[in-house]
Amino acid sequence: MRNISRLYGRGKGKIVTQTSCFDSKRPVQIRRGRSMPHWQQLGTLTHITTRLADSLPQNKLAELNAIRNEFCSRYPEPWTRDIDMAYKAIISDKYERWLDSGYGACELADERAIDIVADTLKFIDGIKYDLYDYIVMPNHIHMIIAPFEDVDLIMQSIKSISSRKINTALGRKGALWHREYFDHLIRSVSEYERTAYYIRHNADVLK
Repeated sequence: MRNISRLYGRGKGKIVTQTSCFDSKRPVQIRRGRSMPHWQQLGTLTHITTRLADSLPQNKLAELNAIRNEFCSRYPEPWTRDIDMAYKAIISDKYERWLDSGYGACELADERAIDIVADTLKFIDGIKYDLYDYIVMPNHIHMIIAPFEDVDLIMQSIKSISSRKINTALGRKGALWHREYFDHLIRSVSEYERTAYYIRHNADVLK
């Protein structure tokens, strides 16, 4: 197993209380992504998974698309928060298992790339978000943040900064990150604790 201290880290995130979590009485912004809607609530703990561009083969992407099409035929958009959560629950298990299978070139397995991603996440910690937990896996990353601004803009910043540096360090060209990402608003302190535990122990698959 690789050194967990290189893969997993924590940021400047404060002590988690229920006020850190999703509040149905506060405004929520919904953005339509390429494959799913993104719900965001500024200041709310958000679990984000983003992957490399080649991390899922075409047959797996086709299976995810088929699941989405079937779900949408039963529940036409726009989705409510509960329907959005139900959809993400359906695909999350497959999505996570496939990512952990190590498809693609896995550039993030390189120690130089690990350090670049970690440094990028920490560089804008306290500026664009409070960073709680993160882990760098060979072909994807998990993070828990409390965003101060639009999450899509945050992800663009992270991907732009890190991809430029990783491409230079590894002598590669072209797109590094997939354009889409998977996000989930955390509803309770106990859910945060479960998610943080999962993130920290995600590296167990590398044993």
